[in-house]
Amino acid sequence: MNINKKLIPMRLFKHEIESYKHYKNYSDSILLPNIIKIKSNLYILLFKLMKLLPAKYIMTEAIKKGDIKETSIIVDTSSGTFALGIGIICSEIGLPFKIFGDPVIDPILIQRLEELGGNVHICKNPKNPGAYQKLRLEALNNFISKNKLSYWMKQYDNLDNLQSYHIVGDLILHSLGSNINIVGTVGSGGSTCGIIKSVRTKSPNSQLIGIDTFNSVLFGQPDGKRLLRGLGNSIMPKNLDHTCYNQIHWVSANDACYYTRWLFKNKSIFCGTTTGAAYQVAQYLASKNKKEKYLFIAPDEGYRYLSTTYSNEWLINQEFYTEKITEEPIQVETPIEAKEPWSFIYWNKRSYEQVLGREFNDKKK
Repeated sequence: MNINKKLIPMRLFKHEIESYKHYKNYSDSILLPNIIKIKSNLYILLFKLMKLLPAKYIMTEAIKKGDIKETSIIVDTSSGTFALGIGIICSEIGLPFKIFGDPVIDPILIQRLEELGGNVHICKNPKNPGAYQKLRLEALNNFISKNKLSYWMKQYDNLDNLQSYHIVGDLILHSLGSNINIVGTVGSGGSTCGIIKSVRTKSPNSQLIGIDTFNSVLFGQPDGKRLLRGLGNSIMPKNLDHTCYNQIHWVSANDACYYTRWLFKNKSIFCGTTTGAAYQVAQYLASKNKKEKYLFIAPDEGYRYLSTTYSNEWLINQEFYTEKITEEPIQVETPIEAKEPWSFIYWNKRSYEQVLGREFNDKKK
């Protein structure tokens, strides 16, 4: 291996200096992602904190409309990064905020949110495994009923969440051109649907591959305990447009953790476990379709996962841990057939009803 060929020529450093600009605040400096080439047909869309983008956009639009005032309290339900996005923006503009979360929010993140001026309510002991989302919403609604100055961000249902990602679609088209396949994990549907809607305005043949996990209701699995967090959901968000997706993959916690650590070890890319899940699917598809371009979404950095995904001791003690990884997925015809460790379906831009053969049962009401 010729190491010198991998070094960046000094002229590129000079170019960076010439294009360098200062920012008026911290959030602007990390708002947009970088695109990094992993191999010939595989790229990563690397965010420091992806949920900062919709948090800032939603609040900016609400302030313009007069929905957020100087006396407002910003509230929402979140298990992590959207809460931090809210906290950063609220700190910059001087507004209090309250987050309704569950035990997935680690003590260090709680401390960061409190130091940013927020209050964190942790919901515990749901009646059904994995049903934290419903508990969080109940607690939030109870708070709003008693605090009329609250402004609820509604990350799952606020269409400004989708709109905020249109600038990312423009960035992708400018950098990589048309006919790009986007691979990303799905939680609220905001990032994947928002980005592909933007990309398809100029590149209608671009494909979207969504990644869910087992026991998530988003694409037709029964609700239950999810061992892999940061993606999936127990409720059906209005931001999720099922007709955007060409394929859906369900992946396991074990494989996602492995690929997260592989990226750091081999590419120095230090990200959270959802990035590992996205890379797992993207690298497989890119290796099978070498004439096509793939871009996978990396939503956040890996600092929150030092005591979990990046800890050998923690990983070995988990019920899902095995020493084997899954090499390829099994194709299924219906979501209910999807089984661990890795399954996929050709969703083919169909609606939820078309794929499942039944109604939403008021999940989107």
